[in-house]
Amino acid sequence: MIVRVIAVLGAALAIGVAGGCGDEDSGATGAGNGGDTGQEQTGNSGSAGADGGNGKGAEITTSSLSRDQFVKLGNAACQRESKDYATEVTALLEEGTRKQGGNESREDEIEAELEFGLEATKKVTLPIMAAQIAAVQGLGAPDGDEGEVEAALAAQQRGVEEVEGLEDIGPEDDLGSYFEEGNEMLREYGLKDCAFGG
Repeated sequence: MIVRVIAVLGAALAIGVAGGCGDEDSGATGAGNGGDTGQEQTGNSGSAGADGGNGKGAEITTSSLSRDQFVKLGNAACQRESKDYATEVTALLEEGTRKQGGNESREDEIEAELEFGLEATKKVTLPIMAAQIAAVQGLGAPDGDEGEVEAALAAQQRGVEEVEGLEDIGPEDDLGSYFEEGNEMLREYGLKDCAFGG
């Protein structure tokens, strides 16, 4: 059985659930490029995260979007990126169940479950989160909000990189703790669907 894997992925799984629970008409069409808002982007805040990889790749351009437009499109983009999350995690859980034998000790079983939980997080959760960060960057922040948006995305990027660098996890480890700072900043700004766990 894989009860502990489910516990490890529980918070992460919520990202897929939350991603599918937003408004159906929340501007998902064209969310990656501003849709029909007629936005213009300027480069006065640097490139849109082209370097990445070190938590510093969250630079964002300035757009003509209002804050309300940006939040609406940003949440829609994050919903879109996570729409297949639950399906992908379920498939990995089923694969892990098939691979498990019936003769392991409880200690070996727990270790295997935790290894699988981290593997699934790296294979499914982190790529989705990276795609969400890139999608929000691609919108361009409202004029005057660049610093706030960059800081939130940079904090989230750091969490992705830190979890990516983990070699193992223990029974008490909470992967969600790596995203507490970014989550708080994103939710405070209004990008609740871009936060780890929704």
